[in-house]
Amino acid sequence: MKGRVARPVEDLDDDTLKAISKSEVSGEYAALNDIVKDWTPPGRSSRTAKS
Repeated sequence: MKGRVARPVEDLDDDTLKAISKSEVSGEYAALNDIVKDWTPPGRSSRTAKS
């Protein structure tokens, strides 16, 4: 299959989840961390968000 496919995280196997958790983004994009540093998912207060 070509392109991107959206799937629920529950459908991902353990190997895929491990690969995602170990992945890193190139240093040239490090500045993007500043954009999302204070973001919390909708419905969660910043007090309950995990760092």
